[in-house]
Amino acid sequence: MVGPRLAGRLRPGPETTIREFSGSPLDLIGQLDGYLRLVVVDSIVTGKLPVGTVTLFGREEILGFSNSVYPHGMNLPEVFALAERMNLPLPEHIHLVGIEIGRVGSFSDRMDPELESAVDRITDEAAGAVREALSRS
Repeated sequence: MVGPRLAGRLRPGPETTIREFSGSPLDLIGQLDGYLRLVVVDSIVTGKLPVGTVTLFGREEILGFSNSVYPHGMNLPEVFALAERMNLPLPEHIHLVGIEIGRVGSFSDRMDPELESAVDRITDEAAGAVREALSRS
C-alpha cells in the first residue's frame, strides 16, 4: 500500500527505474542483472521498533537478518545469500528500506489501522530513505 504512494513521490533520474514487485524474491533475482544499485522498500518485523518505523539497511545488515525479522516465506536475505553462493549477478549496492509492521498473522488487502493512520509520514520517510540509499556509493 505504501509502494504506489511512494512511487508517485519519487522523481527518478534518467538512470533510475522504479518498479513495483509483488512476486517471489527468487523471481526478483532474475531481474537484477545489469543494475549497479537496488533499493527495496518492504515490510519488516523486528519486534523492537514501533509500528510504522522506517529504517534504512545496507547489504551486510540485510544478509544478517533472520527469518523472524523478514516476514515472508523465502525472503530477500535468503535469496541474496543464495545468489551470492551461486555466483549470480547482484547489484553492487543493495539497500532495504524496512517499514516495521508489527505483526504478521493473516493476509489482507487492507493496511493495518495503525499504519494507515501514519501512511503519509511513512511514505515521506521512506522516500527520504530511498533518496539517501541512492546517494550512497
